[in-house]
Amino acid sequence: MLEFLRKQRVSFYLCVVAALLTLVGLIVFAVSNGVENYDMSGAAGIIVAQVAAMLLLGGAAFGMAKYGDKPWVSACMFVAVVLLSLSFAFALVSRVDLAASLFTYDWSNATGWQAFTTGMASMVIFLVAAVAVTVGAFFKFGPKE
Repeated sequence: MLEFLRKQRVSFYLCVVAALLTLVGLIVFAVSNGVENYDMSGAAGIIVAQVAAMLLLGGAAFGMAKYGDKPWVSACMFVAVVLLSLSFAFALVSRVDLAASLFTYDWSNATGWQAFTTGMASMVIFLVAAVAVTVGAFFKFGPKE
């Protein structure tokens, strides 16, 4: 196992890190969505997109390790970036009204702040995962010889 990990390139590790970040982002998103009276609209779609992105990133990492530089590996990474970006955008849209109320007239609402901060944390994690995949796409795929 250690020999397998030593042979991998930077693109493999960035893809794996992005998959793990997607899992963490999904958990934080679920916490944010579970705050009483502050559930996000379209949460089911965001969860499905996150699970699909995780599976695609896992498939891309497997493909990089086993097959190297194949077009379907890049396609998996591209679709994962699209799903992560859409998750970021839809989560942002769902929290805009909450942010507007918290920053204007309802600044003492502790439950609202909890929903807002966990929502923002999940969005940042989605964005960092998308950036990690994008950066990883610029490196060579496949194991080192």
